[in-house]
Formats: sequence, C-alpha cells, structure tokens
Amino acid sequence: MKKITVYSALFILLFSAGITSAADDKNEPSKESSSVVITKVKKMTFDERIETSGNIGTRNYSIVSARSSGIIDDIFVREGDLVTSGKTKLFQIDRVKSAQYVDISKQSVSVAEFTHKARLATVKRVEADFNKVKLDYERYQRLYNDNNAVTKNALEAQESLYIQTRAALDEAKAMADLSERQLEQAQAQYIIAQKDYENSMGLSPISGYGSWRFKEPGEMVSAGTPIVQVDDLSLLEVSAYLPAVYYQKVIPDKTIMQITVGSIDAGEFPVTYKSPVIDKRLR
Repeated sequence: MKKITVYSALFILLFSAGITSAADDKNEPSKESSSVVITKVKKMTFDERIETSGNIGTRNYSIVSARSSGIIDDIFVREGDLVTSGKTKLFQIDRVKSAQYVDISKQSVSVAEFTHKARLATVKRVEADFNKVKLDYERYQRLYNDNNAVTKNALEAQESLYIQTRAALDEAKAMADLSERQLEQAQAQYIIAQKDYENSMGLSPISGYGSWRFKEPGEMVSAGTPIVQVDDLSLLEVSAYLPAVYYQKVIPDKTIMQITVGSIDAGEFPVTYKSPVIDKRLR
C-alpha cells in the first residue's frame, strides 16, 4: 500500500445567478452578495490499493509416505483427526511380512556366527597339523643332508606333505575370512530388516490434523508413495498473485495487506515475502 502526502487548501465559492459585472456602476449597491468559505491547510494521506484474490494454507505440513513396499494393512486416521508428533500411528504396511523378515534375518546371523566359529576351529586344527609336518620335513632335510639317513624318496614324500598342509592352512584361513564377511553381511541384513519393520508403522512427524488420505487399506504401495497428509493449523499463511507492475512497490515487512475471508475481516498484516521470479503459469 503506497501512501502519498500532499497539502491542499479547499475553497468553496457560492455564487448566485444575479452577480453583476465589475463594469457596473460602483456607486450602485449590489443587490446580492457572494459567500466564500476557506479552510485551513491540512496534511492528507492518499493510499494506493489493489485488490486481488489468493489462497490460505498452512505454513507447516507433511505428506507422509511409505518407507517400505507392501500392502497397506490399515490407516488409523481420517480427515480432521487430531495427531501428535512421534506418537500418533498413521498407517501400517505388511506387518506380518516385515516381522517374518526380521526372524529370518536373525536366524541368518546365528548361522553365520556358528559357521565362522567352525572356520576358526578348522584354522587351528590345520595350523597344528602344519606345524607338525613342518618339523618333520625340516628333520628329514637334516638327516638327508648329513649322512643320507633317509632316502631321497622319503624326503620328497615329506616335502609333498609339507606343501599340501601349507596349502590347506591357507585355504582354511581364507574360508575363515569369508565366513567373517558373511557374518557381517548377515548382521547388516538383520539391521535393515529391523529398520523395515519399524518403518512399516508410519508415525506422524508433526502435530496437527489429518487433512488427506491418498490411499486406502488393501492397496499395494512402494517406498516413497504418499499415504497421508498432516497439516499444522497453528500457523497459516496467505499467498496471492499481483501484476508484475506492482513488484517494486511491494516491500516485505512494510507493505500492509488487509485480508478478508468471505465476509470476515481477518485484519491487517505485513507482507513477509515476495517471490523473486514471475510465475510462468500467469504469463
């Protein structure tokens, strides 16, 4: 609303139809007189106004979407229901399936743990065999090199056993490392299963009222599908469009906007924001 201040003097002249000309005889008295009313100079304010229509909406709202895929078991709120942040249950998705996935993942962790323990035990056993074969092989080498106390064939047989046992030890260690990675993988899957189970229950992220149901129980949804919208009615905002010619005249926090909803005068409020771009839909 732009205001322009001017100073004006108001003169009101009342003339009668029978005023004589100044050229008449000055000595002849006037039959009728004229009245003049003068007012004092005063300060006046002029307002520049423009009327437009807009929308009233909530400042804070949340479109709550599914975090996991599955069939909607139930939706617990309807339009207008009061909800509380972090407490009110909005919907449930495939609870049985999610619970079973948690149990299966937990069992997979147990299997991986026992497998890893078995692999570690195998490493210890093969390592003990390798140490014994290594000592025997070194002894055969000394006997053969000193006085040919053993035949070359016996030495070669012991050497072959030594090489085989060393390879078996390397294989046992590799299998133990593999089982350790499988255990970590099973634990990660178990954590994901628990998270999916928690996500199967949708809780309201804000306090407010249920304003829209996009889906109904029994429908199949994927992760990211909107299901319920919640609006916080404690803070409302009004948005409206103006011609571009008024853009420079609107000053945030200074320009006053008078809001009327139907026949209700909602009062005057300052404009808090103006968009830096023109809406292409209105061009």
